Amino acid sequence: MVIALFWLGVLALSLTALGLLLPPLLRRRSGDGDARRALEAELAVLRSRHAAGELDDAGFARERERIAAALLALLEAPATAPPAPARGLAIGLAIAVPALAVAIWFAIGQPAALDPRALAAPSQAGNAQDMESALAGLEQRLRDEPANIDGWLLLARSYRSLERFEDMLRATSSAYALSPAQPEVLVEHAEALALTSPDRRLAGRPRELVEQALALDASQQKGLWLLGIARQQDGDAAGAAETWTRLRGLLPEGDPVVARLDEQIAAARQRAGTGADAAPAAPADAGAGRGDQAVASGPQIAVEVVLDPALAARAPQDATLFVIARAPGGGPPLAIRRIQAPRFPLVVSLSQADRMLDGVQIEEGASILVSARLSRSGQAQPADGDLEAAAQEIVVGQVRALGLALDRIVGG
Repeated sequence: MVIALFWLGVLALSLTALGLLLPPLLRRRSGDGDARRALEAELAVLRSRHAAGELDDAGFARERERIAAALLALLEAPATAPPAPARGLAIGLAIAVPALAVAIWFAIGQPAALDPRALAAPSQAGNAQDMESALAGLEQRLRDEPANIDGWLLLARSYRSLERFEDMLRATSSAYALSPAQPEVLVEHAEALALTSPDRRLAGRPRELVEQALALDASQQKGLWLLGIARQQDGDAAGAAETWTRLRGLLPEGDPVVARLDEQIAAARQRAGTGADAAPAAPADAGAGRGDQAVASGPQIAVEVVLDPALAARAPQDATLFVIARAPGGGPPLAIRRIQAPRFPLVVSLSQADRMLDGVQIEEGASILVSARLSRSGQAQPADGDLEAAAQEIVVGQVRALGLALDRIVGG
């Protein structure tokens, strides 16, 4: 209680100080692009300090949560005016004042009391509310700024990460209506059309859009990936291999994507009779069904989800499974998968392709919490009667696979 009162006092004093200092410096606010780039740069510096050992895991988690919260707030912020000259000073003060309070606490207080491992993990409801709030804020912003193409694309990618493909198509349709000749818009709209089709194939209109995008920009990487999938789906393995070879030539050596792409090329050549032994190929609709997961860089975690037989009767056949990875300190999900009408046991792969926001994702060597919940309503927010598995904390890279058991009833 004493610690809580102390932190409330620190917060009140910090807000009072910032309330006096910042308004004159923030008469005009920077554009979203500048703000996002600043947060991404700050995140990069934070990673470098952590990798160099200048920042411990607990400090890294706290700072990353703060940056993640700022990214979410940016989605909900209204359009802003050009940057004011004193913006840098304002940001410096906004960081320095709370940081000074924290420094004093660590100097004369009880830092061990704030060890994240001693705190309860944030509730799934809080994380779900953060996610829904961010999407609702972005939707509202686009109602106010219907000509914001980048906003529509960001909304589409967010819905794709949740596998809400109909909503994704609605967002890409808005972007396509605004800019039908922009390559990035064309490939995103093509993918949404394929994901909402009964067979999830790229034949027909989706392929036309992909080819149109590549005619405008022959180096459009996602367009090349999707075209390779379309050719593979049509039985043209040689054409798929040729297309993905073009894509590979655009990627730098050492890129984690290259090894996975080489497997796809080798498998396609083997099917076409032009190559040697290769690793098994992904299903023909793998790329269309999961967006850019097939070429996602970074670590991947295999999560096996099982259903407790004692609770099988409580699981409707049309329920929705959510598998979520988040930082131990809280903040928005680092990655999330949504599976409609799952059949157990089920193995789900989490990777950077499942991230909610750029710059907030699964990282090698980081501690993360992985949880699962079977939603009766299909909504991201937990509700009484849902089935859930206890979250497990792992270190990415040390653990490549784990199991979760749906053995608890929310609110039960």
